[in-house]
Amino acid sequence: MAISNQFDEVLYAVRQAETTQRAVDANTGAMVRLIKGRLRSVDLCDFHNVRALKVLKKELNSFSMVTGKWK
Repeated sequence: MAISNQFDEVLYAVRQAETTQRAVDANTGAMVRLIKGRLRSVDLCDFHNVRALKVLKKELNSFSMVTGKWK
């Protein structure tokens, strides 16, 4: 495979990732409503799940329940 084709493949993959990210950003409200009340069912034996919950908890610490805004 020629190098230019490899670069084209990487560029295509990056563009796909950007498109996917925009779709995720457009649907975050729906995702929040889906996970509300379901976090306790996460498998805590899986290290990756525990790490994700810790990251989520840290991110939510920056949200003020009083003002409804991010700090």
